[in-house]
Amino acid sequence: MTTLVLLPGMDGTGALFAPLLQELSPEIQRVVITYPPNERLGYAELVERVEKQLPTATDYVLLGESFSGPVATLLAGRNPPGLRGLILACSFVRTPRPALAPFRPLARLLPNPALVLGPLGFALMGKLATPSLRRSLAEAISSVDPGVMRHRAAAALSGDASNSLATVRCPVLYLQANEDRVVPTRCAAEVQRLCPQTQIVSLPGPHFLLQTQAVAAAERIEAFIAGALNADRQ
Repeated sequence: MTTLVLLPGMDGTGALFAPLLQELSPEIQRVVITYPPNERLGYAELVERVEKQLPTATDYVLLGESFSGPVATLLAGRNPPGLRGLILACSFVRTPRPALAPFRPLARLLPNPALVLGPLGFALMGKLATPSLRRSLAEAISSVDPGVMRHRAAAALSGDASNSLATVRCPVLYLQANEDRVVPTRCAAEVQRLCPQTQIVSLPGPHFLLQTQAVAAAERIEAFIAGALNADRQ
C-alpha cells in the first residue's frame, strides 16, 4: 500500500483536504500533516518539522498544496529514501507574485484574514464556492492565530525552493487550475523548466482545485501514483 503525504495550504490545518480525501481510493493510505496554529514558523522550520513525520516503513508520494509547495519541494530535493513522487497542487517554488515582494513587510500589518473572507473566498473558490466550502474556510482560518497567518503570507512572498527543485529525481506532477486567481500559470511552466520530468495537468477550476474539483483531482493523483510506482519497479 502506498502512502500519500499531504501538506496543507496557508491555513495549515489540513481540514480543507476533506473533499479530496473522500474521493481517493481506500487503497491509498493518507497522512495529513498539519502546522502549529500558534507558532510563527518559516519554510526552513516547517521543512524540519515535516521531515520528522515522513513515513519510514512505506514508500510515499508527497503532495504540497499552494503555500506548502516550497516545503514539499525542499524535502523532495533531498531525495529521501521512500519518496516515489512529488505533487504540487496550484503551487509554486518561488513567490507567485514577484511584483509584491517589496511589500513583504506590509504582510505583517494585514488584518485577521477572517475579516476579508468575502473577497478571499472568491479569489480561492470563484464561482464554485458553496456554503459548505465557505464555512470550512472560515473555520480553518479562525482556528489559526492571525499573526501566524501574516507570517506565512510574508514567507510565501520571499520563499525560494528553485535550487532544490532542480535536484529532484522522482516523477513530478503539477496540478494546475485554469481559473486560478492566486497562482499564475507561469508557475507551472517554471516548475517544468527547472524539473523537466514534471507532468503538468490542467483542470477547470479555481485555486481551491482539490476542494472544488475533488473527483477529477483524485483521479489524476491516483493515476500519477500508479505510474510513479510502476516506473520505480522497472
